[in-house]
Formats: sequence, C-alpha cells, structure tokens
Amino acid sequence: MLPTLLRRNERVGRAVLSMRVALCGGDGESVAAQRFHKRRIGISRPVDYKATGTQSGDRRLNSRIDIQFRIARRRERLRMTSRPSERPLNQTPVTLHAISVADLDVVATLHCASWRSAYRGILSEAYLEGDLLTNRLDVWHPKLSAMTDRQFGWIARHDGEPVGFAFASIDQDPTWGTLVDNLHVLPSHHGAGIGRGLLTAVAHVAHERATHPGLFLWCYEQNTRARAFYERQGAEAVEQILYAAPDGQWYPEWRYAWRTTLFAP
Repeated sequence: MLPTLLRRNERVGRAVLSMRVALCGGDGESVAAQRFHKRRIGISRPVDYKATGTQSGDRRLNSRIDIQFRIARRRERLRMTSRPSERPLNQTPVTLHAISVADLDVVATLHCASWRSAYRGILSEAYLEGDLLTNRLDVWHPKLSAMTDRQFGWIARHDGEPVGFAFASIDQDPTWGTLVDNLHVLPSHHGAGIGRGLLTAVAHVAHERATHPGLFLWCYEQNTRARAFYERQGAEAVEQILYAAPDGQWYPEWRYAWRTTLFAP
C-alpha cells in the first residue's frame, strides 16, 4: 500500500509542479515552486545532493546552495528526457565540496580531461596531446596554494568520483563583477545538470559575498556547445576580444555576463 501511495504522490506532484512552472513563466522560480521541490524530494527519496565545506562555514548558505543544486540538476534531467539520444544520470548522490590545495591533482586532472574534449578543434592538437596534465598542475599549484578569501571553488562528485569543478574570483571586474574563471564537467556527465548546479552554487556564494551584483566568464567563439549552455542560463555575449591562448595562438573569445547573481534558479 505504501509504495502505491508514494507513486501516486509522485504523479500528483509532477502535475502540480508542471502547473506551477507554467504559471511562473517557464522556469518556475517562485518561492512556492521551490518549497514544493523540497517537499517532493522529501517524499520520494532521502536528500542526496549536498554542498559542504565552504570557507566561511555558513550553514545557511550551504543549505541554500544544496537546495538550488538539487533543483537545477532535477530541471536539467527533466529537460533531457525530451531528447531520446540523451539520458539523465541515475539517482546516486552528486555532492559539492569546496576546493582546497589538497585537491590539486583532482582539479588538474579534470581540467585536462575537459580541455581535451571541449577544445578539440579549437586549441592546437600538439598542445592538447602534449604534457597537458603537467601544464595544468603548474597552473593550479600556485593558484590553490595562494587562495584568498576572494577566491573559491567547488568540486562535483558523482558516486564519489570527481566529475566537474568550478572556480571563481569575487569582484574581479569593476564593471562585470565576479569572474567564473573555470567551469568544467567531464564529457561523460554532460546533460545531467551538473554544470548548471555548479554555476548556481558559484552564483549564490557571489551573491552572499560580492559587492558587485554581476557574474561573468570568457568563452572561445568556436566553443559553440558552451556558448549555447551559457545562453540557456540567461547570459549575454557582451564583448569580443582576441585572446592569447596557452598553445601560443590567438583566438576570438566572448565575454558572457549576467547582470546579477540572482539569475540562478
């Protein structure tokens, strides 16, 4: 009887959520919809997505990031179900943990794997197939060793394995605000809402700690998949530059910006 009741609650829950999303204009960002998400998660299964270990130790901020990450990932899973060629991840936990210098090898390895996938056909083949891991270790060691209270990042783990990360610098630009310097998800985990969840977590920390309300990042012009992703999240392409890339070549890049960190769902 209980399993039948839970399944019935889930069907009713999906119908009510769809109605609320429609009333909210598509994304369902009302407080009522967010509260419904929390009740829905509580009915169907134990809470399994959590953010832990912020430098400030602010439990309330952790809780908000936790809820927003779960909502973002659920929305992405629902969106993916309309695409037969893509399937969401299973329901095992995805967790976020604050980056520290102890994560040097993990961050460099994720960075290397992401670049070799996303930047194939953009950066030179010789650079991507060279000793890229050592190059990324050399970049990240001083960066993580000298982190200030204006820098922070998250590592996403699925089934305990690292699958993505984000790194940001608060109030990096007087016009555009906080810089999302890195946002990477392994190609095997694209389309599961992890990138959106990481971006949401960054936005919430920036909203709590930054004096400027904006958020921005840089993206290669040829990286069409990433550009489409940022545009789906509400970012605007506001400026183009020529960037001296690490492979020694110059490539056009776009600055993508959100006018406010409250963009997050």
